[in-house]
Amino acid sequence: MSASKAASMSAVALEEAPTLPVIDVLPEQAINRSATAAIPQERIGSRPVQFNLSEDAYSKLVQLKRSLGVASKTEVVRLGLAVLAWVVEELSENHKIVVQRGPNNVVELAFPYLKIKKRT
Repeated sequence: MSASKAASMSAVALEEAPTLPVIDVLPEQAINRSATAAIPQERIGSRPVQFNLSEDAYSKLVQLKRSLGVASKTEVVRLGLAVLAWVVEELSENHKIVVQRGPNNVVELAFPYLKIKKRT
């Protein structure tokens, strides 16, 4: 395999995140290295996953890596999966997710692109 092909493959090869436990804590407490199962690969099985991203999506991935201060783009994906798993769990339990933008300004977040089956 050529060096340029290997470099391009490694730029988009990301690991699949393991299943995360359901925990009842605030997101800022849950989203950390232990919650995202960021442990040495030799201690867990891992699977390589390749994504084809648009230039815009790849730029966002790199920007998030810098903003979050994480070591790899894989960790950004793991964090994103952890947040999405939390959102899906909360919405499937018919909970609302809100943002408080000030003392008297609470806004419910809408996720129209997520098709979530509500639990009864």
